[in-house]
Amino acid sequence: MSTDEQIRQAYVEVKVLESYAEEIRTRLQVVMTTTTELQTTKMAVEELSKSAENTPLLVNLGGGVYGMAKLADTSKILIDVGTGVVVEKSVEGSLEIINKRLEELDKARASLESQLSNILMRLDKSRGRLSELSAPAKETSSKR
Repeated sequence: MSTDEQIRQAYVEVKVLESYAEEIRTRLQVVMTTTTELQTTKMAVEELSKSAENTPLLVNLGGGVYGMAKLADTSKILIDVGTGVVVEKSVEGSLEIINKRLEELDKARASLESQLSNILMRLDKSRGRLSELSAPAKETSSKR
C-alpha cells in the first residue's frame, strides 16, 4: 500500500472515530438529561405523597401552559410503564419503578463513558499515526 493510500486510510479512520465519539457524546447527554428529569420526578413524587388531599396544585399542561388542580389522592400515582401504557401505582410502587429506571440509566451512562474513553484512545492513536504518515509527505512537498 502506498503512503498516500495509508494517509487516506488513516484520515478516514480518524473521521469515523470522531463521528462515533460525537454520537456517543450525544447519547450520553440524552442519558444525563433523562436522569436529571427522573431525579426531579422522584423528588416531586416524594413531596406529593407528603401533601394533604385537596392541596392546590399547578399542573404543567405542556408548552409553558399550566392549569390549577386539587390533589385528590396522595396514595396513588399514575405512571407510564412503556409504550404509552399508564397504570395506577402506590407511591412506593412508583418510586420503585423510578429507582429501577435510574439504575438502568446509571448503567447506560457507565457503559457510554467506557465506550467513549475507548474511542478517544483509539482516536488519539489514529491521529498520531496520521501525523506520522503525513510528516514525510509534508517534508517532501516543502522541499519542492
